[in-house]
Amino acid sequence: MCARKRPSQREERGRALARARAVVTPPTCDVCVVGGGAAGLTAALAAAEAGARVVLVEAAPEPGRTILATGNGRCNLTNLRLADALADDAPEVAAYRNRAFARAVMGADPLDAILGLFGRLGLDTLDEQGRVYPASLAAASVRSLLVGACERAGVLFACGRVACGLRRCDDGLLQVSWDDGARGGEIAARAVVCASGGAYTGARDAQGTLGDDLARLGLAWTMPAHVLCPLACEGVPAELDGRRARAELSLVRAGLVVAREAGELLFRGYGLSGIAVFDLSRVAHSGDRVAVDLLPRYDARGLVDHLRDLAGRGLGLADAAAGLMDPQVGSYLAERTSQARTAESARQEFARLAKGWEFTVTGVADETHAQVTRGGLGVESLDPATLSVRDARAAGLYACGEAVDVDGPCGGYNLSWAWLSGLRAGSCAARHAMGSSTGGSNSPRRV
Repeated sequence: MCARKRPSQREERGRALARARAVVTPPTCDVCVVGGGAAGLTAALAAAEAGARVVLVEAAPEPGRTILATGNGRCNLTNLRLADALADDAPEVAAYRNRAFARAVMGADPLDAILGLFGRLGLDTLDEQGRVYPASLAAASVRSLLVGACERAGVLFACGRVACGLRRCDDGLLQVSWDDGARGGEIAARAVVCASGGAYTGARDAQGTLGDDLARLGLAWTMPAHVLCPLACEGVPAELDGRRARAELSLVRAGLVVAREAGELLFRGYGLSGIAVFDLSRVAHSGDRVAVDLLPRYDARGLVDHLRDLAGRGLGLADAAAGLMDPQVGSYLAERTSQARTAESARQEFARLAKGWEFTVTGVADETHAQVTRGGLGVESLDPATLSVRDARAAGLYACGEAVDVDGPCGGYNLSWAWLSGLRAGSCAARHAMGSSTGGSNSPRRV
């Protein structure tokens, strides 16, 4: 007998989309959540647990798919130093954008709120140097628990639908319209939570964008841009593409160091990558310079002395460099200094490059792998106590996660914002929809 041919990824995705689009949605609901990522799932859970009838509209065939890619598939839930990124004295590169607003939303003890949420859902956690992960080290554990909790609370997942329109109905309800690849559809809700990330917030079709509709309502909205991604730089040797180093990086602007980061550096043909570079991408401008210290454990004089000592033992500069850093990187730097007039001047030049190799930033790169987007609804448009839109023309509209102009550094900070802003927006949207007084608690209300 012939073995049955396994379906391709494209075929599997097509079948998943067909199943998702077969779900029948009601004409109205209490709360419609747009976006099924980290923020959208927690918003839907909070609203449903508060007693609201919730429909979640998501472009992917299944909710929570973006969670699976977080933390290199391990899902860095949060960070034990979460409060530091919210502090007024935190350096820009290590702090939340619009940190005062983020602090007001995330509450007095954000770490306890996050650990309490996932503890209640049954997730065991562990920490690695302050970064909190599921004990399984599998992002699928987090997604499974969140999706399961939403299903038990009665959330209806309307997946395979790209939200593309938002308008006020004559009866005062908010209507969300979507493109499902066929006839499209819509649903009217007493409250809408916009939890769509940058990719979907800006997705265009014949009906325009959610962003356009938000702007027409008079709200401050900017097209999302990618951050936490590699930097395109001039001067990176093509032959070092793929080589790694542990380094300290300084971002220099007009002769002044505006940010410092330490960690893994990855040389790429287009520029620089690695976690340290990702964090610098949040504050880097075109024309800035990245100064790379490949040997932070040495000062320049100590490095020259070490190289001189190794030369006395018969090691040439390239051989000595191979014991200090990635051999290909060391060989390249040694070759750069080989034309020096004397061995001592070659050592001096090698130390200068190793301690301060500079590259000019031309922009961000490899945006398809950016960890977050920046932009969306301006924080001035939102009430931090409820995450509701302040403008009366958009009464009943809430926002959370990447739909709001808040982002943080690598290390679980962006997921922390997603979880807590989602809880707040969802619970407050439910209270609005059900006619009860709004509040600012991060914890979903049980009924």
